[in-house]
Amino acid sequence: MSHCHLRYMYLKYRARDADTNANLDNFWFKGHTDFGSLTLPFRQNVAALQVRGQDGGRKWVKPHDGSIPVNVADALQFLTNGFPKGNIHRVMAPPPDHAGIDRLGVLCFVRPEDSLELKPVDSPVLWRLGYNPDENSQLAEGITTGEWVHACVKAGVNRFEKARGEVSEQEILNGVKTTCFD
Repeated sequence: MSHCHLRYMYLKYRARDADTNANLDNFWFKGHTDFGSLTLPFRQNVAALQVRGQDGGRKWVKPHDGSIPVNVADALQFLTNGFPKGNIHRVMAPPPDHAGIDRLGVLCFVRPEDSLELKPVDSPVLWRLGYNPDENSQLAEGITTGEWVHACVKAGVNRFEKARGEVSEQEILNGVKTTCFD
């Protein structure tokens, strides 16, 4: 039997008027990575999710019937030395053609059990591919999944404490840092 954590969250995003969106710079959640292993955002066909590309640009995640986006999260990145990397994503006000629609979402968060140490797996395959422990992965050794998630929540990783355009890097636990983007 698996002891991993599976949590569902039901979200209803009520459509906002243009003035409210402008006052909030069109943000619902600033750019971030999730804390666990994977996040599956089941959503209706309304665009609002954006991912940050390697070039720093943003792309809308186009909704397709019968599809489910998969967000790679922090724990999986730590455990694999960055193969794959946690994807930076944000939730924005929908584009004008979807702006007046209330949105529903069910998010499925998957993460290892709380007692699992976020130590990179001992994998010759990953080493041959060049995925050696980076500074954050090395610092994460000795930290458990439960400690990481608790520290991220306590630190308020997704709070709007910086002005638009500012990148916020903050230490979460034992020198391990995370970065929030607009």
